[in-house]
Amino acid sequence: MQRIVCAELILRHMECDPEGFFDNLITMDESWVYCYDPEPKGKSSQWLPIGAARPQKALRAWSTVKSMLVSFFDKCGLVYHEFVRHPETVDRHVFVQILHRMRLSLRRRCPRMFANNRILLHMDNAPVHHADLIHIFMDRTNITQVPHPPYSPDLAPSDFWFFPTLKRTLKGRRFNGLDDLESEVDYQIGLIPGHAFRNCIMNIWPRRLQRAIDVDGGFFEGQPHT
Repeated sequence: MQRIVCAELILRHMECDPEGFFDNLITMDESWVYCYDPEPKGKSSQWLPIGAARPQKALRAWSTVKSMLVSFFDKCGLVYHEFVRHPETVDRHVFVQILHRMRLSLRRRCPRMFANNRILLHMDNAPVHHADLIHIFMDRTNITQVPHPPYSPDLAPSDFWFFPTLKRTLKGRRFNGLDDLESEVDYQIGLIPGHAFRNCIMNIWPRRLQRAIDVDGGFFEGQPHT
């Protein structure tokens, strides 16, 4: 039910004031990037004769050398991003500083949105995003949080589009260190065209929200859940 309520609320804002909503919306999330991220098993699959023994494959795992990518983007492209290197984590004190630097970047990149003093920030329900310190900072800087249903990465643009798009280019590649990894991530982000961000925010995301309403609503009404 929370998925339905949140999806309906976001869609209502989109439909009632599409220009005001999309022009002021920023979505964000965090995800690890690794110095080695193994390819999925499907990449190495092969046809074998009937009865033939399967070839032995070495067990591959993610590198322990990794960096947390924190990214903010809107319908035009990336607004701001930075890396938090392991073993440091994004707690409330780190996150509030990241929000502050994001606002400074926004003032340079999009002075119109900054001047309007109306930022709609969409993020998931990670505990750090809802700490009291974060709410105080957002109230003081007039940032309005767009609601997000719990346990719903399929409704978060970063999870269903941005991170998968980026990480496909890193699969199976080994980097000498975090400097090389982060430089490559910066390069790959720069290759994502602006129209892809616009399509994600203004087309794919609304369709996913509507599908969540239709599918989950049908389930609660006793219809088959397909």
